[in-house]
Amino acid sequence: MALNAQNLLESALSRSHNTLFLRCDQDGQVVACSRAMSTALEREVEQILGENFYHLLPSEEAARIRKAVGVLDFEASLYRLQLPDREGLLFQLVADARGFVLLGEPLDMQALEAASSRRLSEESNRLKNVFVTNLNHEIRDPLNAVAGMSHLLQLTPLNEQQCQYLQSIQAGVKGLLEVVDRLLEFTSSDLATPRLQIREFQLDTLTQALLGQLGARACDKGVELKIRLDPDVPTRVQGDPVYLNQLLFGLLENGVKFSAGGRVSLTVHLLEQDHHQVGLEFKVLDSGIGMTQEQLAALSDPFSALQNERLGLRRCQRLAEMMQARLTIDSQAGQGTLVTVKLFLTTGQAQVATVARTGGPGTKVLLVEDQVPNQRIVCELLENAGVVVEVASNGREALEKVRQCGQESPWRLILMDLEMPELDGVAAARLIRQFPEFDQVPIIATTSHVLAEQRQRCQDAGMDAFLSKPIDPDSWFERLRQWLPLEMKVSGSDFPILSAVNSQLGLKICGGNPSFYRSLLLDFAERCEHTAQELELASSQSNLTGLQFCVHSLHGLAANLGAERLAQTCRNLEQLTRTGETARALAAVPALVQDLRASAASLTRELPSGRAVRPVPEGWTGENLQQTFAALHRLKRDLEGGMGDSLDSVQELIHCSPLLAGQLDRLEKLVHQFNFSAALMELEEVRKRVS
Repeated sequence: MALNAQNLLESALSRSHNTLFLRCDQDGQVVACSRAMSTALEREVEQILGENFYHLLPSEEAARIRKAVGVLDFEASLYRLQLPDREGLLFQLVADARGFVLLGEPLDMQALEAASSRRLSEESNRLKNVFVTNLNHEIRDPLNAVAGMSHLLQLTPLNEQQCQYLQSIQAGVKGLLEVVDRLLEFTSSDLATPRLQIREFQLDTLTQALLGQLGARACDKGVELKIRLDPDVPTRVQGDPVYLNQLLFGLLENGVKFSAGGRVSLTVHLLEQDHHQVGLEFKVLDSGIGMTQEQLAALSDPFSALQNERLGLRRCQRLAEMMQARLTIDSQAGQGTLVTVKLFLTTGQAQVATVARTGGPGTKVLLVEDQVPNQRIVCELLENAGVVVEVASNGREALEKVRQCGQESPWRLILMDLEMPELDGVAAARLIRQFPEFDQVPIIATTSHVLAEQRQRCQDAGMDAFLSKPIDPDSWFERLRQWLPLEMKVSGSDFPILSAVNSQLGLKICGGNPSFYRSLLLDFAERCEHTAQELELASSQSNLTGLQFCVHSLHGLAANLGAERLAQTCRNLEQLTRTGETARALAAVPALVQDLRASAASLTRELPSGRAVRPVPEGWTGENLQQTFAALHRLKRDLEGGMGDSLDSVQELIHCSPLLAGQLDRLEKLVHQFNFSAALMELEEVRKRVS
């Protein structure tokens, strides 16, 4: 009778929509399940019945419940069960001769819906991060290509009109890159609440750039485009130049769009000014078709036909709201439109809220970077601009250098790669900030991943700014000039056209030094086979972490050398490793390995060594010996000073010392690796052989 009562009770429980109930046999096969339990398991009752309950759980949970059932011996026990994607639920676990029963408290549907909403939000954020990351890479690459080619074009003879066109291209690319950076902010904030980024900028430069951006379009429509700032308007102000540029561009573009002939003008007037703030009035007047009062009212209706037609004007209204500006529109049909924007900005005399650190003494920089080719590129670029660079190969080595400094930092700033072995950049920056003498030394992150989440981690660790990889000399120098007196020196030297790399882009990144760039490419070709083997080993072991690190390093190197196709393949594979798509990532490795080996073969085949074959004299001459000792002295001086000029000095030694042919290979390799201490020891051995 008791058994019948139990059966009736379990039968009633199995039909419950509120109580968590599950009956399994001794093997764990489900024989009864309530609707509430099926909801918690996110399956239909019909899909659960007959299934092995242990198979519905994570392996660790299944092992725990097996063990619990085995020791109960017809007793009841409180048991907290962690179901997949659920908070821990509290059950009574009862074992009997027929198996076991799980009986939970009535299901809290509100809590369940809240948990479901939370998981949906987390998944939405994850997908948003993936989308924005991919979009960032896809947009940034062609923009960097345009920026690189426009810089190379700037080195060629141009007339005044062509220079103006080129400046407009460069301003447009810079603006687009800033928009891409803003896009990354959306990964950590609501799209409806973007954040302003206040910094100092030249108002006259911003407004004049609009002429270049819209001049050709206005000319095609026969529209005269005019921009004028009143003489008392301050040129150096602080605000958000990206949003202000978008606002003014949108208003002028709207005026040109709806004008056929006539004029579109922007005038800027000073309203008021004190020591810290300036009130400005921007007026955009066009002689276009205008709007009736009904059409003006319809602008606030998102579903009106006019709203779709005047989408740019509606966006300008939203931009004005973001900047807390007041925007008004006056228009008459057939008479044109006047848009007035009243905006308050801070003047150049006021201090920006995000003031950067002032920097250490002198012009010496500490570069923290684990990839030797990247070390060489940055050293060449900065030392060519008059900056002395000291190198640390990882965060731990950088921290050791910091400890040895004493009471004052010897570096103006620190360039910190983020992803390094032993100690990554974020952890290293956090530890360096614990030294009081480094309070005013800026730490600049160098990375190809600048998502808002990562930016926040870096800022929390005490970092001051970001430099994007691959290296773009123009953008790097623009940012670093805040702390360093830099003068970019780029030669327009020709370089062979290569099938595996964009040699013009790579040459630009390497500071325009053809011999230096050639040596990097040849070194890269030599190490390709080793890298291919590392990829194959990580793939054979399904080592996703190792694969990600290897591909990340290869991606940065390939991009800096101008190997765009190889860099793109690495980027795609790296994205697969970051999103946990193991099967697709492993399947993509063979194609990358093949591309890597093919690139090495083509570089070896197409790239000359760069060394002229010279006849070897029978013996040393007095002049030849004197030149060799002078070259040895210069190289020793550069090595002792840790200077990148040693790259040129070792080539000079090779050139003037043909009798040492074959005896300087190791010395040259050590110098190219910036292993100055070992190079000095090898140099001493060479000097002994000459003596």
